[in-house]
Amino acid sequence: MLMSWSREPAPPPIDYVRASGGYFLDATIHDIDLLCWIAGERPVEVYATGSCKFDPAIGAEGDVDLTMTVLKMPSGALVHVNNSRACAYGFDQRLEAFGTKGMLQTKNHRDDNLVRWDGQRTDARATLKHFFLERYDASFYHALDEFQAAIQEGRPPSVTEEDGRTALAIALACDRSRREGLAVMPDY
Repeated sequence: MLMSWSREPAPPPIDYVRASGGYFLDATIHDIDLLCWIAGERPVEVYATGSCKFDPAIGAEGDVDLTMTVLKMPSGALVHVNNSRACAYGFDQRLEAFGTKGMLQTKNHRDDNLVRWDGQRTDARATLKHFFLERYDASFYHALDEFQAAIQEGRPPSVTEEDGRTALAIALACDRSRREGLAVMPDY
């Protein structure tokens, strides 16, 4: 079982929401892409639901700001994606892989990893990174370096067009599932 949590610190401007294609195409697609890569397979069934709990203007545009998605893989593995456009404590992004031999977790990025325990509190830590530009700045550079290396070495990049099309097909299936209230099969 794979689970991810991606919660943004605040909803984006409404003009961005209007142009984004909807929450599944704007944000969830990144979780889907990563989780399918980790799983090594793509889902045969998708169920997604959502609501608008934080910014009524997003709901007025027909979009949502809170979603839960379940992907069923051919192997029987289940993948859960939890997304939110608002999170009071910062940019909350975590991942968990659970199986018969144990569990792996990634934790949130912080400015430091100091944990304070005293008579007033336990597990007091620095706040989370505020937004994706802070959280992923090194990743963007690595992606550009990989792309440049592929061009210079005359090889295909490690991320393919098919990877992008697959993530898009799954994100579109998520949106369809939310609107229809049913589990659906992605149209690959």
